[in-house]
Amino acid sequence: GHLSEAEALYVSAAKSRPWHAAAWVALAQLRTRKLGKSAEEGRTLFQTAELELKKAGKKPSAHVYTAWASLEYHKAHDVRRARELYQAALKQDKKCSAAYLQLGVMEANNANWE
Repeated sequence: GHLSEAEALYVSAAKSRPWHAAAWVALAQLRTRKLGKSAEEGRTLFQTAELELKKAGKKPSAHVYTAWASLEYHKAHDVRRARELYQAALKQDKKCSAAYLQLGVMEANNANWE
């Protein structure tokens, strides 16, 4: 139920600490999964997160890349772009289990055994 309230809180969190990756991920997921927004809107939020992290002098976030990859795969049906983003996540964090798991599931679902 309280999706508009949740959205307002996520927006506030992203505005108060624009370099906080989890706020952007939560906002993008809420909008694209629960509020019916497009993959393009989610993509814009992930790109904003990436930019804000860079402006703050922070490393790119494996969390952002993994969530973004999931959007590209599940909502935009772009396996190539999803693969690139999962690999970007693993470049940032070689132990990112979520990226390994989701990449493996995606490749198995697409019968990519190479």
